[in-house]
Formats: sequence, C-alpha cells, structure tokens
Amino acid sequence: MKNTLMQLAREFRLVMELNKSDIVLFPFTTSVRDVVDPPITMLEAMSCARIIAASKTLSIFSIIKNEFNGFLYTSCKTILKTL
Repeated sequence: MKNTLMQLAREFRLVMELNKSDIVLFPFTTSVRDVVDPPITMLEAMSCARIIAASKTLSIFSIIKNEFNGFLYTSCKTILKTL
C-alpha cells in the first residue's frame, strides 16, 4: 500500500508540473534504445491538454498529427521556426 501511495504522489506531482507548461518538448532526435514507445509522459501531457512538440522518431509521428494535435520536427532549427 505504501508503494502505491508513493507512486500516486509521483504521478500527481508530474501532472501538476505538466499543467504549469504551455508546451511540452520531446527532444528525441534519433531512435533511442530502451525507451517506452510511445513515451508515456507524452501521452500524459496530451491528457492534460498540453501542446506537444516532438521529433519524428519512434511511433510519435503516428500519434501526433503536425499542426493538428501537436508539432513534429526533424531538427532543432525546424522546431524553433515552427514555434
């Protein structure tokens, strides 16, 4: 029970931090090994109605539709121009 409460507290803090943000950036520039795909934090940010900016890696491009429910980029220069 103690572990469950600690996990809920961590998740609550994450949601509080996400809600402070206008946009959440996922800076993966290449496919990363040993990463949950799609990133759970990205889905949590979307559930908090945050704007997502993410690279076109992993399965992110199948979830984020550019300029519809977030922004996709191929390089840092691209995302800076877009935002």
